[in-house]
Amino acid sequence: MRIRCTVRRLMLVVAVAAAVAGGVRWGAAMRERSRMYRFMAELHEIHRQYATILQSDPLNARRRASARAAAEWHARRRDLYNAAALRPWRDVPPEKEPEIDDGHDEPPPPREPPPRGCPTPRAGLSSRLT
Repeated sequence: MRIRCTVRRLMLVVAVAAAVAGGVRWGAAMRERSRMYRFMAELHEIHRQYATILQSDPLNARRRASARAAAEWHARRRDLYNAAALRPWRDVPPEKEPEIDDGHDEPPPPREPPPRGCPTPRAGLSSRLT
């Protein structure tokens, strides 16, 4: 039995091949996106643990409050990314991260230059090498 090679059959073969190739590409993209979402979930877990450590500061109440809010935010984002890793075709909406208040109202004063005659690290190293 001989199969006739018509234009209609060739177009059908090309369409099926394109659909299969597109499906394979989409699957690979979703697998990579799922890995990225898992990585982001782990990163938010690390940040949540750091904020939890900052909550135990006995001297600074403002830092404790802001660290508590940051820990809750990172826990929510961790859960969101874990859920997105299971369904990578869904997008994760961006959200601004809360800042942890260090408890100081003023920025630290600028560093003073070293006294005259003291070598700076760069000048001291280069003068010894020559």
